[in-house]
Amino acid sequence: MRRCKKIANRLDIKMPEVWLYDSPDPNAFATGPSKNNSMVAVSTGLLTNLNEGEVRAVLAHEMGHVYNGDMFTTTILAGLMNTFVYFISRIVYRQVAERNPMLGIGVYFFLQIVLSILAMIPISWWSRRREFSADKFAANTVGKESMISALQAIDRGSNRSSTSIRRKMPWRP
Repeated sequence: MRRCKKIANRLDIKMPEVWLYDSPDPNAFATGPSKNNSMVAVSTGLLTNLNEGEVRAVLAHEMGHVYNGDMFTTTILAGLMNTFVYFISRIVYRQVAERNPMLGIGVYFFLQIVLSILAMIPISWWSRRREFSADKFAANTVGKESMISALQAIDRGSNRSSTSIRRKMPWRP
């Protein structure tokens, strides 16, 4: 908690709520509507598997999301894309349903699926940009070496976790 407090003070933003959740996976996330009303959650697996510098880097990464308002902008983008999907589907549905109501329903659901998949392209692009920006923010805040080390440690922890899950499966993918 003191780590987040230091970063929040440096950025002149309100200290986010900090939650700890029980999970063996090394993970963390930020959420909330604004930089002064946010929450950072950290898994027990992250605290167990990463050293002090790596944990600071992950917290700085999440605080980068908070500081830059990434949660709000991503929510707005997703909402706009969903609105686009809904309205295009409805407009085409009405045109088709005037002539053939059953075909109209089929076209509506088809467009909902296809346009939703297409809408994920700009959302994913934006999300990836925000992740890289938060990585850069963390590297500038706590040092490039700590950030690189944290990403490598998380990758190792994630690979261990997925290997363990695969071993428990009755079939071997």
